[in-house]
Amino acid sequence: MKKELLLSVATGVLAIVPAAGVWAACTSSPDCFSLGYKYSASDCPNGGVKCPFDTSMYFCFSPESECTYSYTADYCSSQCKYTGTTSCQKNGKTYYASCGSSKCYSGQNCSNGTCVTPAPSCTYQYTAQDCASECKYTGYNSCVRNGTTYYQSCGTSYCSYGEECDNGTCKTTTPACNYTITAADCTRQCKYTGSVSCNRNGTTYYQACGSSKCASGQTCENGTCNFQCIYQYTASDCAKLCKNVGYKSCVRNGTTYYESCGASKCSSGQTCNGGRCESGGSSSGGGGSGGTFFYCCDDTGYGCEDYYALCKKYTSNLDCSEAVPMHEFIGCSPDFDICVHEGPGLSARFYCP
Repeated sequence: MKKELLLSVATGVLAIVPAAGVWAACTSSPDCFSLGYKYSASDCPNGGVKCPFDTSMYFCFSPESECTYSYTADYCSSQCKYTGTTSCQKNGKTYYASCGSSKCYSGQNCSNGTCVTPAPSCTYQYTAQDCASECKYTGYNSCVRNGTTYYQSCGTSYCSYGEECDNGTCKTTTPACNYTITAADCTRQCKYTGSVSCNRNGTTYYQACGSSKCASGQTCENGTCNFQCIYQYTASDCAKLCKNVGYKSCVRNGTTYYESCGASKCSSGQTCNGGRCESGGSSSGGGGSGGTFFYCCDDTGYGCEDYYALCKKYTSNLDCSEAVPMHEFIGCSPDFDICVHEGPGLSARFYCP
Protein backbone atom coordinates (compact mmCIF):
# COMPACT_ATOMS: atom_id res chain seq x y z
CA MET A 1 0.00 0.00 0.00
CA LYS A 2 2.83 2.31 0.95
CA LYS A 3 4.73 1.42 -2.22
CA GLU A 4 1.68 2.35 -4.25
CA LEU A 5 1.56 5.61 -2.33
CA LEU A 6 5.16 6.37 -3.28
CA LEU A 7 4.41 5.71 -6.94
CA SER A 8 1.48 8.05 -6.79
CA VAL A 9 3.60 10.74 -5.22
CA ALA A 10 6.26 10.33 -7.87
CA THR A 11 3.63 10.58 -10.62
CA GLY A 12 2.25 13.68 -9.03
CA VAL A 13 5.64 15.24 -8.97
CA LEU A 14 6.11 14.58 -12.68
CA ALA A 15 2.68 15.94 -13.41
CA ILE A 16 3.49 19.31 -11.94
CA VAL A 17 6.65 19.75 -14.03
CA PRO A 18 5.62 22.07 -16.90
CA ALA A 19 6.27 21.13 -20.43
CA ALA A 20 8.94 23.00 -22.35
CA GLY A 21 7.92 26.53 -23.00
CA VAL A 22 5.00 26.35 -20.59
CA TRP A 23 5.00 28.66 -17.60
CA ALA A 24 4.14 26.84 -14.38
CA ALA A 25 2.45 28.35 -11.39
CA CYS A 26 4.14 27.93 -7.96
CA THR A 27 2.37 25.70 -5.38
CA SER A 28 3.23 24.57 -1.84
CA SER A 29 5.22 21.30 -1.34
CA PRO A 30 3.26 18.22 -0.33
CA ASP A 31 3.42 17.15 3.33
CA CYS A 32 5.89 14.17 3.71
CA PHE A 33 4.26 12.96 6.92
CA SER A 34 0.87 12.77 5.26
CA LEU A 35 2.49 10.87 2.42
CA GLY A 36 3.86 8.22 4.88
CA TYR A 37 7.37 9.56 5.39
CA LYS A 38 7.13 9.81 9.17
CA TYR A 39 10.32 8.14 10.43
CA SER A 40 13.82 9.40 10.98
CA ALA A 41 16.99 7.65 9.80
CA SER A 42 17.51 6.23 13.31
CA ASP A 43 14.09 4.58 13.15
CA CYS A 44 15.13 2.75 10.02
CA PRO A 45 18.54 1.16 10.78
CA ASN A 46 18.03 -1.34 8.00
CA GLY A 47 17.40 1.38 5.48
CA GLY A 48 14.26 3.02 4.08
CA VAL A 49 12.92 5.46 1.43
CA LYS A 50 13.61 9.16 1.83
CA CYS A 51 10.86 11.67 1.20
CA PRO A 52 11.70 13.67 -1.96
CA PHE A 53 10.49 16.86 -0.37
CA ASP A 54 12.30 16.38 2.90
CA THR A 55 15.19 13.92 2.87
CA SER A 56 15.29 13.79 6.66
CA MET A 57 11.98 11.93 6.64
CA TYR A 58 11.95 8.19 5.90
CA PHE A 59 9.56 5.43 5.23
CA CYS A 60 10.58 1.91 6.34
CA PHE A 61 9.11 -1.39 7.43
CA SER A 62 9.22 -2.29 11.16
CA PRO A 63 10.53 0.99 12.38
CA GLU A 64 12.11 0.89 15.82
CA SER A 65 9.83 3.57 17.17
CA GLU A 66 6.90 1.21 16.67
CA CYS A 67 8.64 -1.98 18.06
CA THR A 68 6.64 -2.83 21.19
CA TYR A 69 7.67 -6.54 21.52
CA SER A 70 9.47 -7.39 24.75
CA TYR A 71 10.72 -11.04 24.52
CA THR A 72 14.41 -11.43 23.71
CA ALA A 73 16.28 -14.54 22.60
CA ASP A 74 18.05 -14.70 25.96
CA TYR A 75 14.79 -14.69 27.86
CA CYS A 76 13.33 -17.46 25.71
CA SER A 77 16.48 -19.49 26.22
CA SER A 78 16.22 -19.07 30.01
CA GLN A 79 12.74 -20.58 29.76
CA CYS A 80 14.10 -23.50 27.70
CA LYS A 81 12.10 -22.26 24.69
CA TYR A 82 12.83 -21.40 21.11
CA THR A 83 12.34 -17.78 19.86
CA GLY A 84 9.02 -16.88 18.28
CA THR A 85 8.35 -16.19 14.62
CA THR A 86 7.16 -12.56 14.92
CA SER A 87 9.85 -9.99 15.82
CA CYS A 88 10.96 -6.37 15.46
CA GLN A 89 14.12 -4.31 15.92
CA LYS A 90 14.72 -1.69 18.52
CA ASN A 91 18.04 -0.03 19.23
CA GLY A 92 19.78 -2.71 17.23
CA LYS A 93 18.24 -5.56 19.17
CA THR A 94 15.63 -8.06 18.05
CA TYR A 95 12.48 -8.45 20.13
CA TYR A 96 9.84 -11.17 19.76
CA ALA A 97 6.12 -11.11 20.18
CA SER A 98 6.40 -14.36 22.21
CA CYS A 99 8.71 -17.28 22.79
CA GLY A 100 8.29 -20.42 20.75
CA SER A 101 7.78 -24.05 21.80
CA SER A 102 9.65 -25.74 24.66
CA LYS A 103 13.00 -27.42 24.09
CA CYS A 104 12.30 -30.00 26.86
CA TYR A 105 10.90 -33.48 26.37
CA SER A 106 7.76 -34.71 28.04
CA GLY A 107 8.31 -35.21 31.76
CA GLN A 108 11.28 -32.81 31.90
CA ASN A 109 11.39 -29.54 33.80
CA CYS A 110 13.27 -26.34 32.95
CA SER A 111 15.86 -25.25 35.50
CA ASN A 112 17.80 -22.08 34.67
CA GLY A 113 17.58 -22.70 30.96
CA THR A 114 18.38 -26.43 31.19
CA CYS A 115 15.94 -29.28 30.67
CA VAL A 116 16.14 -31.56 33.73
CA THR A 117 14.52 -34.95 34.28
CA PRO A 118 13.16 -34.83 37.87
CA ALA A 119 13.87 -37.62 40.34
CA PRO A 120 10.84 -39.76 41.20
CA SER A 121 8.90 -38.79 44.29
CA CYS A 122 10.23 -40.51 47.44
CA THR A 123 7.33 -42.39 49.03
CA TYR A 124 9.26 -45.00 51.08
CA GLN A 125 8.62 -44.96 54.81
CA TYR A 126 11.30 -47.00 56.66
CA THR A 127 14.40 -45.34 58.07
CA ALA A 128 17.55 -47.14 59.23
CA GLN A 129 16.42 -46.47 62.79
CA ASP A 130 13.06 -48.12 62.14
CA CYS A 131 14.77 -51.26 60.85
CA ALA A 132 17.18 -51.33 63.79
CA SER A 133 14.27 -51.19 66.26
CA GLU A 134 13.00 -54.41 64.65
CA CYS A 135 16.47 -56.03 64.74
CA LYS A 136 16.56 -56.02 60.94
CA TYR A 137 19.00 -54.91 58.27
CA THR A 138 18.01 -52.06 55.94
CA GLY A 139 16.42 -52.99 52.63
CA TYR A 140 17.88 -52.62 49.14
CA ASN A 141 15.58 -50.03 47.52
CA SER A 142 15.90 -46.53 48.97
CA CYS A 143 15.28 -42.85 48.16
CA VAL A 144 16.07 -39.51 49.78
CA ARG A 145 13.45 -37.11 51.10
CA ASN A 146 14.41 -33.87 52.86
CA GLY A 147 17.94 -35.15 53.34
CA THR A 148 16.88 -38.43 54.98
CA THR A 149 17.26 -41.85 53.37
CA TYR A 150 14.10 -43.94 53.36
CA TYR A 151 13.81 -47.65 52.49
CA GLN A 152 11.03 -49.51 50.72
CA SER A 153 11.20 -52.20 53.41
CA CYS A 154 13.54 -53.55 56.05
CA GLY A 155 15.74 -56.54 55.32
CA THR A 156 16.12 -59.82 57.17
CA SER A 157 16.48 -60.16 60.94
CA TYR A 158 19.97 -60.36 62.38
CA CYS A 159 18.77 -62.31 65.45
CA SER A 160 19.97 -65.90 65.76
CA TYR A 161 17.73 -68.95 65.90
CA GLY A 162 15.83 -69.04 69.19
CA GLU A 163 16.22 -65.29 69.74
CA GLU A 164 13.52 -62.65 69.63
CA CYS A 165 13.79 -58.90 69.12
CA ASP A 166 13.14 -56.74 72.17
CA ASN A 167 13.30 -53.02 71.27
CA GLY A 168 16.21 -53.52 68.90
CA THR A 169 18.03 -56.11 71.02
CA CYS A 170 18.14 -59.83 70.21
CA LYS A 171 17.30 -61.85 73.32
CA THR A 172 17.11 -65.58 73.93
CA THR A 173 13.60 -66.64 74.90
CA THR A 174 12.62 -69.57 77.09
CA PRO A 175 9.63 -71.45 75.68
CA ALA A 176 6.80 -72.38 78.02
CA CYS A 177 7.38 -75.76 79.70
CA ASN A 178 4.26 -77.87 79.14
CA TYR A 179 5.75 -81.34 79.77
CA THR A 180 4.40 -83.25 82.77
CA ILE A 181 6.55 -86.39 83.18
CA THR A 182 9.22 -86.37 85.88
CA ALA A 183 12.25 -88.63 86.36
CA ALA A 184 10.41 -90.32 89.24
CA ASP A 185 7.53 -91.17 86.89
CA CYS A 186 9.95 -92.86 84.51
CA THR A 187 11.64 -94.73 87.36
CA ARG A 188 8.31 -96.16 88.51
CA GLN A 189 7.82 -97.47 84.99
CA CYS A 190 11.33 -98.99 84.95
CA LYS A 191 12.21 -96.62 82.12
CA TYR A 192 15.00 -94.18 81.39
CA THR A 193 14.18 -90.49 81.10
CA GLY A 194 13.48 -89.14 77.64
CA SER A 195 15.76 -86.93 75.56
CA VAL A 196 13.43 -83.92 75.28
CA SER A 197 12.94 -81.94 78.49
CA CYS A 198 12.25 -78.50 79.90
CA ASN A 199 12.46 -76.83 83.30
CA ARG A 200 9.58 -75.41 85.28
CA ASN A 201 9.97 -73.97 88.75
CA GLY A 202 13.27 -75.76 89.20
CA THR A 203 11.95 -79.20 88.21
CA THR A 204 12.89 -80.99 85.02
CA TYR A 205 9.97 -82.35 83.05
CA TYR A 206 10.18 -84.73 80.09
CA GLN A 207 8.13 -85.00 76.93
CA ALA A 208 8.11 -88.78 77.36
CA CYS A 209 10.03 -91.51 79.14
CA GLY A 210 12.76 -93.33 77.28
CA SER A 211 13.30 -97.04 76.70
CA SER A 212 12.65 -99.73 79.31
CA LYS A 213 15.37 -100.79 81.74
CA CYS A 214 13.98 -104.32 81.91
CA ALA A 215 15.43 -107.19 79.95
CA SER A 216 13.42 -109.42 77.64
CA GLY A 217 10.94 -111.50 79.63
CA GLN A 218 10.97 -109.12 82.59
CA THR A 219 8.12 -106.96 83.76
CA CYS A 220 8.19 -103.79 85.80
CA GLU A 221 6.70 -103.83 89.26
CA ASN A 222 6.91 -100.60 91.28
CA GLY A 223 10.11 -99.60 89.58
CA THR A 224 11.75 -103.03 89.77
CA CYS A 225 12.33 -105.29 86.80
CA ASN A 226 11.16 -108.86 87.52
CA PHE A 227 10.73 -111.82 85.28
CA GLN A 228 7.09 -112.48 84.47
CA CYS A 229 5.51 -114.38 87.33
CA ILE A 230 3.27 -117.18 86.06
CA TYR A 231 3.34 -119.41 89.15
CA GLN A 232 -0.04 -120.09 90.77
CA TYR A 233 0.41 -121.46 94.29
CA THR A 234 0.49 -119.24 97.34
CA ALA A 235 1.64 -120.30 100.80
CA SER A 236 -2.02 -120.36 101.81
CA ASP A 237 -2.84 -122.75 98.98
CA CYS A 238 -0.12 -125.16 100.06
CA ALA A 239 -1.23 -124.92 103.70
CA LYS A 240 -4.78 -125.94 102.74
CA LEU A 241 -3.28 -128.98 101.07
CA CYS A 242 -1.21 -129.72 104.20
CA LYS A 243 1.93 -129.19 102.14
CA ASN A 244 5.05 -127.18 102.45
CA VAL A 245 5.71 -124.43 99.90
CA GLY A 246 7.78 -125.30 96.84
CA TYR A 247 11.28 -124.22 96.00
CA LYS A 248 10.67 -122.05 92.92
CA SER A 249 8.82 -118.79 93.49
CA CYS A 250 8.18 -115.33 92.02
CA VAL A 251 6.41 -112.16 93.05
CA ARG A 252 3.32 -110.73 91.38
CA ASN A 253 1.54 -107.64 92.66
CA GLY A 254 3.35 -107.99 95.96
CA THR A 255 2.38 -111.63 96.54
CA THR A 256 4.78 -114.57 96.38
CA TYR A 257 3.68 -117.41 94.15
CA TYR A 258 5.22 -120.93 93.93
CA GLU A 259 5.65 -123.17 90.95
CA SER A 260 4.25 -126.05 93.07
CA CYS A 261 3.73 -127.05 96.65
CA GLY A 262 6.32 -129.16 98.38
CA ALA A 263 6.09 -132.41 100.35
CA SER A 264 3.05 -133.25 102.44
CA LYS A 265 3.04 -132.40 106.11
CA CYS A 266 0.82 -135.40 106.92
CA SER A 267 2.21 -138.66 108.24
CA SER A 268 1.52 -142.01 106.66
CA GLY A 269 -2.13 -142.93 107.09
CA GLN A 270 -3.22 -139.34 107.60
CA THR A 271 -5.30 -137.36 105.24
CA CYS A 272 -5.55 -133.62 104.79
CA ASN A 273 -8.85 -132.10 105.83
CA GLY A 274 -9.06 -128.37 105.30
CA GLY A 275 -5.39 -127.89 106.00
CA ARG A 276 -5.36 -130.29 108.93
CA CYS A 277 -3.74 -133.72 108.90
CA GLU A 278 -6.26 -136.21 110.25
CA SER A 279 -6.06 -139.95 110.86
CA GLY A 280 -8.51 -142.33 109.14
CA GLY A 281 -10.35 -142.08 105.84
CA SER A 282 -8.99 -142.90 102.47
CA SER A 283 -7.99 -140.98 99.46
CA SER A 284 -8.71 -142.24 96.04
CA GLY A 285 -9.52 -141.13 92.63
CA GLY A 286 -12.80 -142.98 92.45
CA GLY A 287 -16.23 -142.66 93.95
CA GLY A 288 -17.79 -144.23 97.00
CA SER A 289 -20.03 -143.22 99.88
CA GLY A 290 -18.28 -141.69 102.88
CA GLY A 291 -14.95 -141.41 101.03
CA THR A 292 -13.04 -138.39 99.79
CA PHE A 293 -13.27 -137.90 96.06
CA PHE A 294 -10.81 -135.88 94.01
CA TYR A 295 -12.03 -134.77 90.67
CA CYS A 296 -11.40 -131.94 88.23
CA CYS A 297 -13.99 -129.84 86.51
CA ASP A 298 -14.52 -126.37 85.11
CA ASP A 299 -17.46 -124.03 85.20
CA THR A 300 -19.39 -126.08 82.67
CA GLY A 301 -18.69 -129.46 84.30
CA TYR A 302 -16.13 -130.39 81.67
CA GLY A 303 -13.22 -132.29 83.19
CA CYS A 304 -10.33 -134.58 82.44
CA GLU A 305 -11.40 -137.68 80.59
CA ASP A 306 -10.50 -139.99 83.49
CA TYR A 307 -12.86 -138.16 85.77
CA TYR A 308 -15.45 -137.04 83.29
CA ALA A 309 -18.24 -139.12 84.77
CA LEU A 310 -17.43 -138.01 88.31
CA CYS A 311 -17.34 -134.35 87.31
CA LYS A 312 -20.59 -134.79 85.51
CA LYS A 313 -22.16 -136.48 88.51
CA TYR A 314 -21.32 -133.79 91.02
CA THR A 315 -21.33 -130.64 88.87
CA SER A 316 -24.83 -129.65 89.89
CA ASN A 317 -24.08 -130.07 93.60
CA LEU A 318 -20.62 -128.53 93.91
CA ASP A 319 -19.63 -125.10 95.06
CA CYS A 320 -16.12 -124.50 93.83
CA SER A 321 -16.01 -120.74 94.28
CA GLU A 322 -12.85 -121.04 96.39
CA ALA A 323 -11.24 -123.75 94.32
CA VAL A 324 -7.50 -123.56 93.78
CA PRO A 325 -5.59 -124.89 90.77
CA MET A 326 -4.37 -128.40 91.40
CA HIS A 327 -3.36 -129.41 87.93
CA GLU A 328 -0.09 -130.80 89.18
CA PHE A 329 -1.83 -133.00 91.67
CA ILE A 330 -3.98 -134.85 89.17
CA GLY A 331 -2.47 -133.80 85.87
CA CYS A 332 -5.24 -131.51 84.63
CA SER A 333 -4.81 -128.13 82.97
CA PRO A 334 -4.66 -124.96 85.10
CA ASP A 335 -8.09 -123.94 83.84
CA PHE A 336 -9.76 -126.69 85.94
CA ASP A 337 -10.64 -126.46 89.58
CA ILE A 338 -9.99 -129.26 92.09
CA CYS A 339 -12.73 -129.67 94.66
CA VAL A 340 -12.99 -132.12 97.53
CA HIS A 341 -16.30 -133.83 98.21
CA GLU A 342 -16.77 -135.14 101.67
CA GLY A 343 -19.41 -137.81 101.77
CA PRO A 344 -22.90 -137.74 103.24
CA GLY A 345 -21.61 -138.51 106.71
CA LEU A 346 -20.25 -134.92 106.84
CA SER A 347 -23.48 -133.20 105.93
CA ALA A 348 -22.50 -133.26 102.25
CA ARG A 349 -20.28 -130.16 102.56
CA PHE A 350 -18.37 -129.27 99.49
CA TYR A 351 -15.36 -127.05 99.64
CA CYS A 352 -12.08 -126.54 97.92
CA PRO A 353 -8.86 -127.06 99.84
